[in-house]
Amino acid sequence: MEGKVVKPVRIQRWTANRKREIVLEVLKGHKTIVDVAREHDLKQSEIQQWIDTFIEFGTQALKVNPKSMEAVYQKELKRHREKIG
Repeated sequence: MEGKVVKPVRIQRWTANRKREIVLEVLKGHKTIVDVAREHDLKQSEIQQWIDTFIEFGTQALKVNPKSMEAVYQKELKRHREKIG
């Protein structure tokens, strides 16, 4: 490995606020998913998942009954656990 330049790995943490900004850029038509994926070195499928989650939970947040949100969270948690295995 002598003489090779090793590029440092850049780790980014995507906070909820940063994800929301990206999702809104796409939903408002300011950028495409492809553009955002390239700009931030993300997978298009990951951005689409953020959008889907934003829309699903955004709708639930507008409902009056906060208990229904608990059911939504549990359903989403179960779905993620099934993905992990």
